[in-house]
Amino acid sequence: MRKQALFALVMAALMLNACGRSDPPPPTPVQVNPSPTIADVAPPDPAVTTAPPPTSMPALSTPTEPPSSVIPENLQPISGENLDLLEPIYELPFISIHSPAFSPDNRYMSMGLGGRSGVERWGTLVFDLTTEQEVLWLEDEYPQLQFAPDSASIFLMEGATLTEFDLVSGQETVLYDGEQTCAALSPDARRLAVLQVTGLDNKESTITIIDVQTGQETPLDPIDVGLHADQFQFSPDGRVLVAIYGFLSDSVSGVNFMIWDAFSGELRGVIPSYEALALDPRGGYLAATIYHRGYLSIISLDSLELVRYFGPGSGYLYRRPQYTSDGSMIFVNDDGVLRFFDPDSGEELGVVDLSYRIGWSAMSADRTLLAAGDSNYPGGVTLWAVQP
Repeated sequence: MRKQALFALVMAALMLNACGRSDPPPPTPVQVNPSPTIADVAPPDPAVTTAPPPTSMPALSTPTEPPSSVIPENLQPISGENLDLLEPIYELPFISIHSPAFSPDNRYMSMGLGGRSGVERWGTLVFDLTTEQEVLWLEDEYPQLQFAPDSASIFLMEGATLTEFDLVSGQETVLYDGEQTCAALSPDARRLAVLQVTGLDNKESTITIIDVQTGQETPLDPIDVGLHADQFQFSPDGRVLVAIYGFLSDSVSGVNFMIWDAFSGELRGVIPSYEALALDPRGGYLAATIYHRGYLSIISLDSLELVRYFGPGSGYLYRRPQYTSDGSMIFVNDDGVLRFFDPDSGEELGVVDLSYRIGWSAMSADRTLLAAGDSNYPGGVTLWAVQP
């Protein structure tokens, strides 16, 4: 267990286009099943979705440690009005960091180490910001990790196994051990999407959503031959499952987003030719970046229609879009700086341009902490905040 990563992020590192703002608009999403919409699909039976955990699942306790000495108290939520007030408050004691993420209560951070020559440690760790100690180390640089909603544990999807690690007691509990590959876990950690790749040259994919508590299975509509899964993600409300697929054929290659209703299993449609996505925590929308263009596209998850797009176009490369937890802002990495936008209006709210070129970044759930990694060697990560 913990030997290798299953899924790699689909990213493109293409040369910047210097031809001005003459790019055509982003591609129009292709709708497969225009009706019913997500709103027409009845929600799941409350008796199933709200059932208490079975006795085999350990009760999750809320951490009771004293306030962190690393993170000052009474930090201000980061907003478009105070981006220029960000200042460094803590530098993580590691190098060559990527994929940082905060636990919901800001106590822990998960991060990958490695990817650079001369780096001795390659793997993934969970770091306690209250004690400045490592609490979990995995010999896998790109595992699929997800913090529990109460921050007391973290879930690891590795191969066909879903394991829960209690970050306080160190207890490990296997929640699922089947024959299909774990692909994504719902935000409430109750529903697991699993993947089986078959067919000629492993080009056919079958996806099933399993209720971790009851074992009930919901098969998703199959997808076309020639599409191969790379990354899956549930929407914040758990109603939609999105998969990034690389299109494999002799003459064409690209990236598509496949959209399923996670309760009925219906394939809603395909959104072609984008690089990366982020799901609006308020529900209903998806933000996507397009290959080698400075665009952010906002797409409705109900109609799969392009609602708006904004950005300067050519000469910019937007990558790794992220919403803030309340959905009030969305930010992208633009060649080493972070650009913040209002996702509803498209207004640019500000730019975070630090003393180093930003690589990976993450914002805490309460919007008080911004982790910004240095893309240059040795690749450390600093926490930034707005002081009271």
